[in-house]
Amino acid sequence: MKKIHNILLASAAASMLLTGCAEDFDKSYPAGDKPESVAMADLTRGYEVLKNYTGMKLGANLTIADLKAANTSFSTVLANFNEVNVVDGFSHAAVVADDGTISADASKDEVGAAIAAGLVPTASLFAPNAWNLTVMKEATKDIWVDGENVDLHQKYDFESSAIGDVFGTDTNSKVAKDPTGKNGKSLFNKKAAKFIEFPVNLPEGASLSTIKTISFDYYSSNVKKNVVIRVKVGDKAKELRNFGVPTKAKTWETFMVDLSKVDLTEAFDADDMKSSDISLVIGQGAVPQQVYVDNIDIYAPYQKPGYYKPRPVEEKAADVKKAMLLTLIPLCRTMETRCRHGMWLLT
Repeated sequence: MKKIHNILLASAAASMLLTGCAEDFDKSYPAGDKPESVAMADLTRGYEVLKNYTGMKLGANLTIADLKAANTSFSTVLANFNEVNVVDGFSHAAVVADDGTISADASKDEVGAAIAAGLVPTASLFAPNAWNLTVMKEATKDIWVDGENVDLHQKYDFESSAIGDVFGTDTNSKVAKDPTGKNGKSLFNKKAAKFIEFPVNLPEGASLSTIKTISFDYYSSNVKKNVVIRVKVGDKAKELRNFGVPTKAKTWETFMVDLSKVDLTEAFDADDMKSSDISLVIGQGAVPQQVYVDNIDIYAPYQKPGYYKPRPVEEKAADVKKAMLLTLIPLCRTMETRCRHGMWLLT
């Protein structure tokens, strides 16, 4: 029954407000030409019903200049509202000096006059909401833990692969026995004019941009064409180095490329450089050829992603209280019990 009574009361109050506004609205001025005092009066006239008949507490914004001048805005608020929100008198900029000292005395007389006139002054908490949010975020932050530094050497020796295995889209290159009988297994290509293309997937945190060097062992039957290595990201490719012809036919030798001497941005954009999925293209594309590649070593040191280690809720609450009190206690001592909108932050 109480709920129904409250609904009826609210409906009656709304009806009275709308009726009052319709009857009392001043239409004697052209649109947009009303003096500020008349426009304010039209806006606030109906509030008297809510304030006096339903007991609602109503507030309005005023500046310190309005309070000091006791102008039309002040008198209108005084006649129609219970509370006044002092929008600029207690902002962070107004009460905190450059040297860090805190004082709200500058607005003491104006606030006192509003109190004497029967208004209850409030403020956007002596520190604006954006500032409060910043403090709260800082005080409740979890502990940041930097990611581990990894000195990555990603190696492929094909010993765990089966004879005949292929990788990625290259069906011409297959795992085979080392022709010298020394290295176990390696990746073999005998297709004329073709290169070995091998897909590389780096772990999270490593990418094309973190690769320092690439090395591999190479065996070829052809000593007339140059040995090259290219890197691919999607459809884009960049030649990393031309090693010249092999030193000797059908002999293993090691090649290495230093990527610090290669401008990858000539072929790849920022997104490509962040890619952890690349392909290495190695070989001579000779006719005829018997090419073997083994012991691919991609040196790509990187840092694992950092993470936040959760802190206990009790610890966060204590830090929030400490951070807020550092600013709010001096203010509340200055303004005594008039910090109504700030006090909730102290609890």
